[in-house]
Amino acid sequence: MVHSLSTKHRFVELRVRGQTLDRISAQLNVARSTLQRWQAEYASDIARLRRSAWEDFEADTGFTPERELLRLSQSITVAEDTLASRLGRMVTLRLLRSILFNREHRLARHKIGACADFLPMRPRCTNHLQQIVFQSADFHNSDS
Repeated sequence: MVHSLSTKHRFVELRVRGQTLDRISAQLNVARSTLQRWQAEYASDIARLRRSAWEDFEADTGFTPERELLRLSQSITVAEDTLASRLGRMVTLRLLRSILFNREHRLARHKIGACADFLPMRPRCTNHLQQIVFQSADFHNSDS
């Protein structure tokens, strides 16, 4: 089937706007396989028009990825400075992870202890306790 040039132009326009092939197929009543062929045929035009549309958006709104990255960097710096001033020193991500891991580990040991002390007959608790004991065998060997 031969499609009009206006239909092809409409396809390019819709692709530039980010429409999916399925949606365009339904809207233009054109087979998806035809649209895939047009996608390959007009790929450079679609890319050029998308770049142009993005540049127009940047000009209209003043938004650029560079400005957004600068804004985010400044926000991170303010957050780090605030955190450092509250804690008296800079807290690294590694230290925060370590604190969180240690807290979770203490909570897990506490739960296991409560489970073992008060509910020794529950299989779920016993299995969980055995699993933790097995995993902690790397830290200290009872045979030595």
